[in-house]
Amino acid sequence: MCNVGMVVARRENLALLERTKLKRAEFVVFERGDRESLREYVSGRGIAFSAHCPLFIPGEYPENPLLACIIDIDEERRRRAVALVRETMEDGAAMGAEYAVAHIQRPVHFSGDNLKGITARDVMDVAGTSCAELADLSRETGIPVLIENLFDNPLFHSAGSYLELLRDFPSLGFCLDIGHLGVDSRNFGFDFMEFVRLLAPHTRAAHLQNSNASEKGYRTRHWKAPVHPSQRPEDGWLDVPAIMRTLLESNIECRFNFEGWMDYYPSRETAIEGIRWASGLYEEIRNELMRKTEADADGRRGAATDSSA
Repeated sequence: MCNVGMVVARRENLALLERTKLKRAEFVVFERGDRESLREYVSGRGIAFSAHCPLFIPGEYPENPLLACIIDIDEERRRRAVALVRETMEDGAAMGAEYAVAHIQRPVHFSGDNLKGITARDVMDVAGTSCAELADLSRETGIPVLIENLFDNPLFHSAGSYLELLRDFPSLGFCLDIGHLGVDSRNFGFDFMEFVRLLAPHTRAAHLQNSNASEKGYRTRHWKAPVHPSQRPEDGWLDVPAIMRTLLESNIECRFNFEGWMDYYPSRETAIEGIRWASGLYEEIRNELMRKTEADADGRRGAATDSSA
């Protein structure tokens, strides 16, 4: 099973998936009229895939459906978001998706909400309500659901907040978006890699895109850059090899899906070059860890044989 793929938004970007020769995808914001053609595409190529909410653009939705987040202090909006996740889970399950992904915290700068009087405990209570509903939906639909970190919510961003939810609802998993986390770690002043290490046991999938706060205008552009070997940590970029190793050390079957604005670089070939680099890096790290696991197992078997002699 291939564990490296790409987030594919809209039908026209299937061409990029073909061009990279990746055998995994995470589909999002397809037109509802594309349902059958997408089903045929998946079955015809035999690729593994996940469904990102919204898998299909809803017919009527009062805002950008990508802003449907399960933690929302507006109860009507929260219920609407959970209902949209349900649609994605049901559609994904019907098509054979491995899991569904849902955004968790609503970015405050997109919502325009006045958070005066709202506490972090209030937000955690809302999160608990939504996660309980998602856990029920997962049992009902038979498809696992992973909650993905978005960014820019001052009342929900710490590793402790995520860990509280994932411990309360162990059937849910975590989808780490490293670009989003890069924004939050810089905005709220926490250690990026410490967050990754703490959440790694719960991380079943990751979105690979990079961010750089040292770049001018990073809040509007440089948080969604396709990964590339030229992105050096000493220049302010996140350390992609270290992130991949940390996640694979905790879960050797962690899925990785490339994301980012593919026109970030002057040439799309640069983004594709980065995908090939990171795909090779994944294979290198995973093979190294598998060899170590096998060697450790051999050592334990040998020790057991010696002790029984």
